[in-house]
Amino acid sequence: MISPAKWRTIMNLDERPGFARHVIDLNVAEGTLLGDAVKDITAQAEAAVREGKTIIVLSDRAIEQGKLPVHAALAVGAVHHHLTAVGLRSECNILVENRYHPRPASLCGVDRLWRDRGLPVSGLRSAG
Repeated sequence: MISPAKWRTIMNLDERPGFARHVIDLNVAEGTLLGDAVKDITAQAEAAVREGKTIIVLSDRAIEQGKLPVHAALAVGAVHHHLTAVGLRSECNILVENRYHPRPASLCGVDRLWRDRGLPVSGLRSAG
């Protein structure tokens, strides 16, 4: 978990070299197939990293009528595995801004798993 103050600090580092970020909206139109949504999310993450973004933020904060969120844990896992497969995982950090999940702390196990494996630190913030 990242405190709100640390989250704001990270989000304001965008202008500093090496801290460029890209926010990916996890909310998709109703009727979108889950597989298609996940492929789009992973493609956005790959493109952002190839453009030099070092912080990838997966966010479901902008939920609105007619959209459904892709579950944050699913999106994080998909992005992590996709970036690993294309050799880019070590080039970025994955952060999650999660509004949908009723207990954001339960996603911290994902973060702990990556730290235990020595992978770049990821973050989780509850937007609620």
